[in-house]
Amino acid sequence: MEKIVIAMDSFKGSISSLEAGQAVAQGIQAQDSSAKVEVFEIADGGEGSLSAVQKGLSEKEIVTIQTVDLLSREIEVDYVLTTLHGVRTAIIESAKIIGLHLVEPTAEIVIQGTSYGVGVVLADALKRKAQQFIVFLGGSGTTDGGLGLWQALGVKLLDTAGNEFSPLGNPLLQPFSSLDFCGVLEMFHEKTLILASDVTSFYGGENGAAHIFAKQKGATPEQIIQLDKALLRVAKIVQVQTGVDLQMFQGSGAAGGLGGGLAVLGGTNQSGFEVIAQLIGLERAISTATLVYTGEGSIDRQSSFGKVPMKVAELAKKAQVPVIALAGRREETLGELEKMFAGVFSIQLQANTLKQALMPEVAKAGLCVVSAQTYKLFQQGKEPPA
Repeated sequence: MEKIVIAMDSFKGSISSLEAGQAVAQGIQAQDSSAKVEVFEIADGGEGSLSAVQKGLSEKEIVTIQTVDLLSREIEVDYVLTTLHGVRTAIIESAKIIGLHLVEPTAEIVIQGTSYGVGVVLADALKRKAQQFIVFLGGSGTTDGGLGLWQALGVKLLDTAGNEFSPLGNPLLQPFSSLDFCGVLEMFHEKTLILASDVTSFYGGENGAAHIFAKQKGATPEQIIQLDKALLRVAKIVQVQTGVDLQMFQGSGAAGGLGGGLAVLGGTNQSGFEVIAQLIGLERAISTATLVYTGEGSIDRQSSFGKVPMKVAELAKKAQVPVIALAGRREETLGELEKMFAGVFSIQLQANTLKQALMPEVAKAGLCVVSAQTYKLFQQGKEPPA
């Protein structure tokens, strides 16, 4: 009996990871009802990460609390409390709180955007006696250097006269001259703080949070320069006051510098995909599979830079299991990426406009048909010649 593992990324603007996986499973089972098919919801640390890990946890508590989004609007969000290797652990998805998908990116959003709401959730987990924190950083809509999160935990931004700045708006753009950590650093002593992200950029500079990511969040060229200067200023203040050099910490630029904000609290960087894969047992499942399916909305040469299909393919290659990738569109030439897959196929069944291709029913139908056909070829390839 064939064992098929399916780990599809979401098709952004169309269907979720789980919906894509279920459509592929439907196609395979229509072709072979006896096949054992296992669908894994997967993500890389951004939107959908919390949903993906929940299914891999045998014991968990879903905590629902009131916090604020990136524009300081009141929202209700969930996070997870569980026990991992005997340690009480909180799992938090930043995108659920301050995600870029919650707003239309504009220059005004840059001015108002704050990570304060993530700090509120982190503070709640501390009160509930969590000793370990996994914070997924992908998909954020802010560039505030993590200062909003600090403010929610009790850090004060002070001017030269010792007056505290309000936590409203983007605190990175406030003309503060010093930081009073008010015992916040001590709150995280003997605790484990994991920054789950596949971003390796630094806090400021040409490869920093502002220059690499702020444009997609609505920042103008002038704002990017302003934000970067502010990030570099914060890095200097932090180094003097805490000894932490954010310009030497890979991943400090993740989530608009939120990675750096957490690094100051003792955080360490780990791949968002790898954290999720470990929690849901993906590598173990692939090791006993006969075929793996993965994919995303678009597969091109950029997919080799840490995207989900490439990460899944690496696990499959390690286990010597063939992997098929399905995509809404694929680049004509994939270069070295071709070597990672038994085949990479577009799911388009006819000439569609982009708007048509993004329709959920169109994407699901394409995944179902093409998975059935590729699985049929896989089965035929295993049969001895007549």
